[in-house]
Amino acid sequence: MSKYILPSKYPTLTEITLGSNRNVHAITKRDRFLDNGYCVQLIKEIPMKVQFQGDSLVLDQEALSVIKKFRKVVHTNHEYRDCEVYSLISEDERFMVMGYENEEEVAERRGTFLGGEGYYDLAKKIKADNLNKFYAVKIFDTDKEEVNY
Repeated sequence: MSKYILPSKYPTLTEITLGSNRNVHAITKRDRFLDNGYCVQLIKEIPMKVQFQGDSLVLDQEALSVIKKFRKVVHTNHEYRDCEVYSLISEDERFMVMGYENEEEVAERRGTFLGGEGYYDLAKKIKADNLNKFYAVKIFDTDKEEVNY
């Protein structure tokens, strides 16, 4: 690992080698990929300090074949126009949906468990089906962190 590529606190899903400098990047569930239709670029959770010509975050065919082996979550909540943004998730990742009756329950993180799914789209459906029944409905990942892709 290069001293210019800072490590994440999240477990590594896979590693890909990018650029003519052959920098090895540990990919976690917090890293994003930006696909503009022409190329796919890695957006690191902790930005890489680009130091030399040849440092690149654009994926080549080898890197693309590595990430195709993983499930991905497509983000709809992002600032990039006309691009697909996604992140990789492990096979073990679960999304838990919680409903909260009032602000106090939200603050205490004490709510009603509405369901757990291995696919984010199914968790979003549970959330949408319950929005009118609760003060707030939130989705959490396996690490119990709120997610809103």
